[in-house]
Amino acid sequence: MESSEKKGIKKIVADTNFLVDLVRFKVGLSDLDIAIGSAEIVVFDSVIAELKNLARKKTSSGRYAALALQLLEIKKMNVVSKSGRVDDLILDFAKKFSEKSGKEKFSKGDLLVATNDGALREKLKGLGIKTIYLRARKYLAVE
Repeated sequence: MESSEKKGIKKIVADTNFLVDLVRFKVGLSDLDIAIGSAEIVVFDSVIAELKNLARKKTSSGRYAALALQLLEIKKMNVVSKSGRVDDLILDFAKKFSEKSGKEKFSKGDLLVATNDGALREKLKGLGIKTIYLRARKYLAVE
């Protein structure tokens, strides 16, 4: 996969399931670095809240969520304070980003949404926003 620097990606918005699955399926940080390059990773504080809630559980999902929280600290992701359902926040952010693309020096190709949620990926595709997701539980793919 090409680095996002080559593709012009400026922002990547990550959702909860993507972050948990990165840990669960042991996708290396080097793979993530190659995929995103110097792009800014954005997560909503609702994602952090979901991860913290999951991390309290004494299950494998709880352990993965705790590790995903550590990943957020390591990668120094930008946390945006907004309340609401994560999928709705992501769709709203993507719509606003798309609207800005005509007025500023952004294009729809400057934004990627990191999610493994098929329904969300379809909605984003309808907006012309590309997604990065885990394919075959071991590779990052952009579509």
